[in-house]
Amino acid sequence: MDVLELNLCSPLFYQRSQSENNLEELFCFELNPLPAQSIDPQADQLIGKQVFHGCAATPGAGDGMELSAGPYLFAQTRENTTPDYWLFMAVEVQKDGLWKRIRLENRLFLRILFEDGEKVTQIFRPCSLSSDLRLNKQGSQERL
Repeated sequence: MDVLELNLCSPLFYQRSQSENNLEELFCFELNPLPAQSIDPQADQLIGKQVFHGCAATPGAGDGMELSAGPYLFAQTRENTTPDYWLFMAVEVQKDGLWKRIRLENRLFLRILFEDGEKVTQIFRPCSLSSDLRLNKQGSQERL
């Protein structure tokens, strides 16, 4: 699995939904503060509260959320789309970002969609691509 620095050029829009039979879904999670800044987080402690679940929509469609244009750390898979694997992906994205001294936000987006008849799982972690952070001895970020 490759972790990429992605600059999303256009926002993606989603409308709140409880259905799991959509062709494109977005989940948004708050991350627990301490594990979210650790170089070696426990996967079962990283994810906090789910703040949104919805399906693809047009801009301005009701009760929704926008995956904003801007910088993200990004990973995707077509091979393994289980919850355990996307948690593994989230941890790897975090490790890669902290290793590169990228400032990561405490929010995670999980996008599930179908491309070419295959299920695709994508992780988006909002970030700042500046390198003005370093890791302290506990493996957490601090400003230089």
